[in-house]
Amino acid sequence: MKIIRRSSIARPLGLAILAALLLAAPAVSQDAPESRHTGEKMFTFTPAPNGNDVEQLLEILEKSTPVTLIYDPSSPQIRGRKCTVKGEVTIPESEIFGWVRSLLFFQRLVLVPTGPRRANAWMVVDFNNPSLATHPEYVPEAELLDWERRDGAYIVTTITMKNLSDTARARNALAQLTTRQVGRINDIPQTRSFVIADFAPVAVACWRMLKTMDDEAGKLTPEEREALDPRTRQKPPVKTTDQQLLDKYEQRLMGSQTSQAAQYFLSKILELETRIEKAKVEAGEE
Repeated sequence: MKIIRRSSIARPLGLAILAALLLAAPAVSQDAPESRHTGEKMFTFTPAPNGNDVEQLLEILEKSTPVTLIYDPSSPQIRGRKCTVKGEVTIPESEIFGWVRSLLFFQRLVLVPTGPRRANAWMVVDFNNPSLATHPEYVPEAELLDWERRDGAYIVTTITMKNLSDTARARNALAQLTTRQVGRINDIPQTRSFVIADFAPVAVACWRMLKTMDDEAGKLTPEEREALDPRTRQKPPVKTTDQQLLDKYEQRLMGSQTSQAAQYFLSKILELETRIEKAKVEAGEE
């Protein structure tokens, strides 16, 4: 396991050392310009022609952000893996963490928060690591839109509807969109709410779809909404033992392979139908 923390960037003293560093690592602007709009310093990344190793991307976080990284450099998901970027990239320094995280996601690597909040420590784990689903970042619904393009960020959020009442059907529809193995969506019918845990772009897409469904439900009349609400929908009557047997024999009749079997099931069906009709008459239903 390797733990790297923020450190200062040492200036090479020899031209030979400088040339070696330029060939081995991505070029980073020493005198970063300021953004004309915010006054924030900018970060410039010049990729290596043959791609940059994952560890080189992690070094950007080590040197340019206040995070602590925890990872295993011998892991096959890290050792020897590369990410190729074509063209120079210039972004505000505040966006370095999210940008590198999106590059790591290309190699199915995810940054997972761990330890006390003040430590600002992050584990570098594979997409399929079980710890991913147990360390989501909570994002309030009001802030979801800001996370739409944050690839590699595994989050959990709660979404509340105003008009949509059939939350079970909405949940089943959206479950097809969640990320396999790690995506989760649960509904709470009593409060018309959903709990979604997934990568940020997927969670935001689910939020958009739910809001569209909610807007459409808002166009219905109160009577139409009540008719669709599963909490008020009348449940079908419980079938008696004879009715359950009737269903059973009807299914067997359809699947019978011989005339003798079909005749037997048909006689049972007729017997049960007579008994059911007699019971209805005695109960005053007819």
